Amino acid sequence: NKVNIKEIRLDFANIIKIDSNSFDSFINLDMLSLYWNTILTINEDLFQNLTSLKILRLNKNKLYHLKDRSFSGLFNLKELYLSDNEIESFEQNAFSYLSNLEILDLKNNKIKQLNNIDI
Repeated sequence: NKVNIKEIRLDFANIIKIDSNSFDSFINLDMLSLYWNTILTINEDLFQNLTSLKILRLNKNKLYHLKDRSFSGLFNLKELYLSDNEIESFEQNAFSYLSNLEILDLKNNKIKQLNNIDI
């Protein structure tokens, strides 16, 4: 069953883990906010069906590494907020699916080195 919800806010919800199919029904979602939780990782293809998503807020979590397919499917994403996490590294193609990205906020992380980033 597909749902026509445009925004989901799960801020301050003490979320640690998100199952891979958690957002599959929300194909019309424009904004997803997971601000200030304790999310450690993003499963590959977690956002695969959120092709309408424009804003994703993952700031103030405990993310430490971003995989190549962390943001796959987010072709229309314009704003990605990852500030105030524990990000030390990300794979070369972690952002390669984000062809319409206008804002990438990575401030206040623990990134030590930037290699060839494909955006």
